[in-house]
Amino acid sequence: MPAPFNIGRPTWEPAPGFDIRRHILRMTVPKPVSEQRLMELAAELYSGRLDRSKPLWEMHLVEVEGGRSAVVTKIHHCLVDGVGGVELAMVMLDVSPDPPPTPPPPLMPDAGSIPGGASLFFDGLFDGMREAVDRWEGMQRAAVGAVMRGDLSLLRAIVRALAVAIRYFAIPVRRAGFNHPLSPARRLAGTAFPFEEFRQIRKSCGGGTVNDVALAVLGGALGPYQKEHGEPVDGREMRVLTPVNVRRENDHGKLGNRMSMLLVEVPLGVRDPVERLAIIRKRTEKLKRDRVADGIDAVGDAVLRMPAPLIAAVAALGPPPNTLANLVFSNVPGPMIPLYTVGHRMLAHYVLAPLTWGMGLGCVVISYDKSLFFTLQSDPEAAPDLDRLRELLEQSYFELKAAAAERVALPSTAAGVPAPERRTAAEERGAVA
Repeated sequence: MPAPFNIGRPTWEPAPGFDIRRHILRMTVPKPVSEQRLMELAAELYSGRLDRSKPLWEMHLVEVEGGRSAVVTKIHHCLVDGVGGVELAMVMLDVSPDPPPTPPPPLMPDAGSIPGGASLFFDGLFDGMREAVDRWEGMQRAAVGAVMRGDLSLLRAIVRALAVAIRYFAIPVRRAGFNHPLSPARRLAGTAFPFEEFRQIRKSCGGGTVNDVALAVLGGALGPYQKEHGEPVDGREMRVLTPVNVRRENDHGKLGNRMSMLLVEVPLGVRDPVERLAIIRKRTEKLKRDRVADGIDAVGDAVLRMPAPLIAAVAALGPPPNTLANLVFSNVPGPMIPLYTVGHRMLAHYVLAPLTWGMGLGCVVISYDKSLFFTLQSDPEAAPDLDRLRELLEQSYFELKAAAAERVALPSTAAGVPAPERRTAAEERGAVA
């Protein structure tokens, strides 16, 4: 609920007359849909705004060919970020096909009615006053603590983060064909690869992280994709905005977002996949070594601590033109064990993220049950041939795998195909996709 006149920040209020049947819905389709049609339905569901008259989440159950079903979950980013979404999934799903009986839910008191305008106004006013005191106290404590301990690492991280950000703002990004104003429509495509092979690639190519390998695979797909659209790639880089989880131990289970951002310049014209991975690894290691994510998080936190009316006034102006990045690539660490619901094993987990700021293409990766699931999403007016990009993504992966195999022998598991022996009796009678 927004505070009147934006005197304070929006607040969470209990929803009067909450009815879960307005949130969990079965899609009425004439017959079980194919996986391709499922992606189309998910894109259609994702393209519309959530109903602001109820809590901002909903789940749709869809019957899929082969006796399977899918759950399409749509939840506002103000409620959860990627890590929070994984924590939510771990609560909703089971780690065993035969879990103990669910205890009856506690009786919830009636929420009553939403507070009136006068109550929200004065609550917002007092909240703002308390925030100002807490902010001043926090700044004093941080400054005194840093001086007493002689620890100026965070200050240095903020300075480095600002230096990096200023360079990106000073040199506008070279726009790609999919960088233009967005329409409401969305298109989806997905594929999966064995997680262990990404770890083997990382190991055989000199270290780094699984995220570095995923970025190298994405870069190997974007180069040919841009070239097929008549754009030069030699000497060109794609600026990729990568969210970074900055949750602390006591942030687990909390609503909202706890993310910072890094900008990684991914080379498009480097044809050797191992060389491309080495370049990306070197750049991400430097960003981490300089604690750029911590610095950007501290700067962002300071901005969000500005008085609520000032933030609302700035937000009303709308975002500035995007001269910073071409697309968002997010890697969410998920559970590496299978999850179940009412005895049915979840076979695949694809994650969507908002498209924004003129970035008509995005990619989200999540690890689940020994696989990495890539979800490509686009505005069809910006990138209508998303299936072609998925093909190039798979081709890029196999090229990197083959190049890495020349150094260390890799397992020959087929990408994107769960091993038959991993299917259970629960899966045979129908599993959640």
